[in-house]
Amino acid sequence: MEQTEASRRFAGELKSQLEAAGELDPESLADLFRPAATYHPFNQALLNTLHGYLLRRTVAHARRHTRFYESPDYERWNQVPDGDPPDLGCWPLINREHVAGRLHDFIASDVRLRSIAHTTGTTGATISVYKWHEEVAFLTRYYLQMFQPQVEALASLPLSLSFPNFHHGAQIPLPAVGIPFFSGLTDDGLLRETVRMLETTYSIPGHDARITLLSGPEHELQFFTSYLLEQGRDPREFGIKAINTTGSHLTAHRRKFLRDSWGAVVNDHFTLTEIIGGAMRCHRCERFHLDPILVGEVVDVDTGRAVERGVGALALTSLHPFAQIQPLIRYETGDLVRRAESECVGTMTFEFLGKRRNAVGRRRGGRTDWLIFPAPLYDFLSPVPDLNLHAWNANVHTASDRSIGSLPLISLRAAEEGARLRIDLVLELRYAPHYFAERTRELTTMIVSHLMDAPGTALADHLGEGGVALNVEFVGPGVLKERNFIKV
Repeated sequence: MEQTEASRRFAGELKSQLEAAGELDPESLADLFRPAATYHPFNQALLNTLHGYLLRRTVAHARRHTRFYESPDYERWNQVPDGDPPDLGCWPLINREHVAGRLHDFIASDVRLRSIAHTTGTTGATISVYKWHEEVAFLTRYYLQMFQPQVEALASLPLSLSFPNFHHGAQIPLPAVGIPFFSGLTDDGLLRETVRMLETTYSIPGHDARITLLSGPEHELQFFTSYLLEQGRDPREFGIKAINTTGSHLTAHRRKFLRDSWGAVVNDHFTLTEIIGGAMRCHRCERFHLDPILVGEVVDVDTGRAVERGVGALALTSLHPFAQIQPLIRYETGDLVRRAESECVGTMTFEFLGKRRNAVGRRRGGRTDWLIFPAPLYDFLSPVPDLNLHAWNANVHTASDRSIGSLPLISLRAAEEGARLRIDLVLELRYAPHYFAERTRELTTMIVSHLMDAPGTALADHLGEGGVALNVEFVGPGVLKERNFIKV
């Protein structure tokens, strides 16, 4: 967004005031960040100035208290005009291998450990994620202040039901609007208890009488919805108003299933264990808008330079004091995204394309041409009923189909064969492919056509030039032993 002369003057004055103010309490930062996320030159200047101010604090703290950031690389600064986004290109990019290999060099010396979470290791090296008491207290105060306008606008506070994700160890107890309830879906007893909680009328002063919000990993929400329908229950009878999903990529088909089944708004979140904050899919433009407390970049995989538009690797910087014990500066998340312009908000906007390790690219003329992105592939495969799915909930016996919410069993591999790249896409079906040969031929045509037409990919060109060979193969139930896409 172009900055005006007036917005630049505003940014310069704000910068001086922030530097003079010194420490900012979480409530003040919440009040500043709230308008900063909206789309307007002055609000954009506010956001950029806040980012620049907090970046200086972040780097200064990291250099003083962590061994990794003692490097001379972090003495450099790229100056930008007042009101412009900060330029982080003077500092190196880091990734999960850096953090996993030198974990204790990333831990600040001026804090005490409160708890440790961890990544699952399904998309790269496992990382331990440290938090400390004052950091969590700061985040709690910040989010309580951020939610305050919503709280004041409500006649009564909501009750929410959450399905915690225990795959990442100790959770961060961040506040929510209203009172949260917790349950699970991993066995028949928990399923019955979850239904009972949704049926119950509560009498809590100042709060709704029924649970109206659901949140949790999207595959669990999919499974629970299917379970209710199998039991002859209409999910709409519970009066749920909103569903908040986290975890794996939520395809358009799966979003529609949740939305139509519950008659509720579905809020799709992009999150990662390593960093507090994330992005939320916009109901207007269907793209993800980054939380304002993060500085985001989309980095060209060939040059390492940040781009304003187009495909690249997502890099996030967590800001002090939101992240204190384990600072991550220009951290490549392992995701490919397409950066886009948006007039919805002032924060960075992107389309999620999937994990970089699961994408297929080919270098040509010193540049990477992307041939297959995993997220659009899953968007296409999601409504195809022929594909076999992994059963998540082995301890559930009251549900007939325990695979709802799971990812299709597929493998995607690419290997150079001389001057040609061979791509093998293997998909496991619910039936023997040789018995339905005509159907598998139809599926092959559909899949190849979709991959060739996928926006932002060059597969069609490479196939036409003969530099790439694409092989689509189907196997029967239980045949595919290797699964490339555990997480999109």
